[in-house]
Amino acid sequence: MAYASPNKPPTPARFKVTCIDDRGRPNEVPLSKWVKKGNVYTVIAYTIMIQQNTLGFFLEEIDLSGCAPYKVFLACRFAQTDVAPVMEAVNENVDEKELEFEPA
Repeated sequence: MAYASPNKPPTPARFKVTCIDDRGRPNEVPLSKWVKKGNVYTVIAYTIMIQQNTLGFFLEEIDLSGCAPYKVFLACRFAQTDVAPVMEAVNENVDEKELEFEPA
C-alpha cells in the first residue's frame, strides 16, 4: 500500500495482474477493500511514488476512497502475465528526473 504521487496525475492503463502478496494491510484499509492473494485484478491506472521509487496501481475492482492516506496498491504485490506493454507505457511516461536519487 502506498501514497499516490502528488506531482503527476495517474497514467491510464488497462492490464490484468494477479495478487502475490496480501500481507501488511494498513488499519486504514478495511478487509473489504484489501487485495487477496491469488485473485486477478485489472489495473486501470498507475502512478510513480517518488518517495518509494516504485509503481502504484489503481485497481478497477477496488476503490480506495475513504482510506486516506492510501490511494494505490504497490505494484510489487502483483505478478503480471506480460510485462512488456506495462514497461513500454511506463518508459513513455516517466520523467527521468523522478527516478534520480541523491546519495544518502
